[in-house]
Amino acid sequence: MRRICLKALPPLLAAGLFIGLAAPAGAENLTYDFEAEVPEAWSEDDTHQVTGQSQVLGPFNQRNDDYPNKASLSIGKESQGKPLKVEFDLVLLGNWDSQGSKADSFTVEDGDGNELLKVEQFPCDLTDKDENLPEGTPGATKVGKRYMRHCVLHKSFVLPAGAEEIVFKGKTTGRRSEFWALDNVRLTAG
Repeated sequence: MRRICLKALPPLLAAGLFIGLAAPAGAENLTYDFEAEVPEAWSEDDTHQVTGQSQVLGPFNQRNDDYPNKASLSIGKESQGKPLKVEFDLVLLGNWDSQGSKADSFTVEDGDGNELLKVEQFPCDLTDKDENLPEGTPGATKVGKRYMRHCVLHKSFVLPAGAEEIVFKGKTTGRRSEFWALDNVRLTAG
């Protein structure tokens, strides 16, 4: 996938020519929807079409070598001096478990490893006891050789001033039955 040079980004934004990344009021207000090319600020650039959803960044699974295990976003120097509110949609594919010996988790850290958000409860409505089929999602999305249902959790946290990177990581117990992806990532000053 072709990448766009970050030095060219501000003029493109000012001209309204960059699709998939919008900066309404300066570099500290960014939105990533992954419908177009993924900017170089992201460590990964693979996207996936989730049924009934837009293009998402991912999928990810730390136990499966066929997929990346995490995604990170570099923060531009012009935004590092301010705290940023970060909002995103966490797309869970497959059977995410909230408890027991197969409990999964999702964390967000800064580039120094400080935890900013931890998700251990996955309140998806289920059609079976194994959490394979979250309800309320249209169809199923193919990941590898499997078709999986998904659910979306909207999450937010505050990135402290001075942070240079955001790292998104899932800890799944399944190699082929649990994946995660990101969509609608938004950073705003505040």
